[in-house]
Amino acid sequence: VSYIQDENGLTGDKVFTIYRDHSGIIWVGTNAGAQQFNLSTNWILPCPETLQGKEVYSICENGAGDLVFATGERIYQLSEGSWSSYIPDNLVQPAGFYSAFFDQENNGWFGTSGQGLFELKDNIWLNYFKASGLNENSFYGLCEDGRHNLWFCSYADIYQFDGLNWSSVAKTYGISSDYYRQIMDDRDGNIWLVSDNNGLYLFRGDNWTNFPRNTYFNSSY
Repeated sequence: VSYIQDENGLTGDKVFTIYRDHSGIIWVGTNAGAQQFNLSTNWILPCPETLQGKEVYSICENGAGDLVFATGERIYQLSEGSWSSYIPDNLVQPAGFYSAFFDQENNGWFGTSGQGLFELKDNIWLNYFKASGLNENSFYGLCEDGRHNLWFCSYADIYQFDGLNWSSVAKTYGISSDYYRQIMDDRDGNIWLVSDNNGLYLFRGDNWTNFPRNTYFNSSY
């Protein structure tokens, strides 16, 4: 086990996300920007000027291979060496962008703090929030399973979207109430869920397995 910290060039003291792009480059998003990790030297490269000092909560790629960074104020995009930034044109008030994800149809999904969930579909912004049947207005993790169902986690619930209907997964399967931080799928089609107080959850298609914090981990998440 090796530790990557400021001695290795890491500028932030809080790591929010780690992402490996299609070129094999590993990006680390922190409270001070986003940096590339060089595996051969175990060294972190300097943060691009565009993202310096910004909280980078989520990193992903769109269908064209452009890198997308969700930050505390805007969404930034790196395309063939050029930077741009944007926010949804139907955003009612300022919000932090806590998660970013592009599904297999190249629709962009962005979870915000307090302004619900945004979808960028054919260059049109759609907004889902409590009035759309959700119980939350803040979303922190997004992913897609092998059946093209979309998964979203909020502070208090987990949702699945089949393209037409939303369902509350936590209530259906009786998962303990908690603060849910992140959700992802693996190569076998399983869903992994990170919580604040109850550790890690694994969903294999019909039930959830819990790996408690106190048994398997030294910290809450």
